[in-house]
Amino acid sequence: MTENRYIEMLGIWYLFLKSHGGLVDGDSIIIQIDKATYEFMKGTGEVDDFFNEVEIATFNQPTKPIEGMNARYVLAEKLQQQAPNRMYLYLDLDVLVCRPLRQLYDDVMIQNRLLYTTEENIIGYAKDILSINYLADRIPLTNIQRTDLSGTGGIGSGCFGWHNIDPSFNLFFTDIIDKINASPLTYYTLDQPFFNEAVMRKKFDNEWSVYHIDSKLVGINEHIQPDIPYVLMNYSGDPGNGQFHIDKILDAHQEVFGSSV
Repeated sequence: MTENRYIEMLGIWYLFLKSHGGLVDGDSIIIQIDKATYEFMKGTGEVDDFFNEVEIATFNQPTKPIEGMNARYVLAEKLQQQAPNRMYLYLDLDVLVCRPLRQLYDDVMIQNRLLYTTEENIIGYAKDILSINYLADRIPLTNIQRTDLSGTGGIGSGCFGWHNIDPSFNLFFTDIIDKINASPLTYYTLDQPFFNEAVMRKKFDNEWSVYHIDSKLVGINEHIQPDIPYVLMNYSGDPGNGQFHIDKILDAHQEVFGSSV
């Protein structure tokens, strides 16, 4: 447990969020942590102030990476059912907040919609939405649909949001959970093809039900600078490799805050 680099990443992620996120009264931060990690962190006696500033949502320690990824949808399902009519934004630990989060969307236009963003910036190596990293042939497409989507950036599952007044919108997340649990397939990007499938099915059914966060507001794996124009910087890649991610996060922290952790 002492080698869990994601605990170190959490501290840096939280610092970027508090420093740059533009949070206001009424906003809340929910941290999802597996139970074993949460108990370890409490036992250190060094994070009491942190735990007083956030809400903690625990889940059973996963036995494989896909279970950890699936937990985000389980929490989203629960939040929407118990506390609908709120704007929710999910961010992975390797998605650093560089500017106020409300710059990502229009408060009026997001009403009763799912928020997602696409990853045009990395088509060069991650390929477009039709690739195995994103949609992965999980939806039968017409020739017209396939042509329209060709060259379009894939949908990242490390950053998404939603607002819906109806508690039953939680079924959107239920469907993702059920498909992940039932699937015999293993993807390099783990849950991402299931998320791409869910978003595209929703978009095909009703274009107005989804809201595209401008991908120009989200940088991906770029060298971070204090005056960076992005709202978010996503240090994605190699899911589950804690050392790979912490190296990039530490470099970003050093560049922006000018000191070691």
